[in-house]
Amino acid sequence: MRQVIEGVRLVQKMLADSLGKHGIVAFSAVGQPFDPNVHEALMQEDSDKPPGTVVSEMARGYKLHDRLVRPAAVVVARPRAATRPAQEAAASPTPAPSPKDEQ
Repeated sequence: MRQVIEGVRLVQKMLADSLGKHGIVAFSAVGQPFDPNVHEALMQEDSDKPPGTVVSEMARGYKLHDRLVRPAAVVVARPRAATRPAQEAAASPTPAPSPKDEQ
């Protein structure tokens, strides 16, 4: 099984090298500010990082020279405080209007 894994890694490296010779390169997005021009936000996640920072990468992005081939699919940080009121509002039921209020 190890030989199969090593073989797949070798093929992946050879493909990346071949694409690189033609100007296609992968770029990393983790830790960078979210940029809708090169990132595709899949979800937001509570994080200690500043809001709008890319927390993790679901799929790498690729560029052909300076042109975007595929945006990086990313998870973006949101502030922790912003999620609490929304969660509390969803957890607490809204009171039904009483018949006296409708008159």
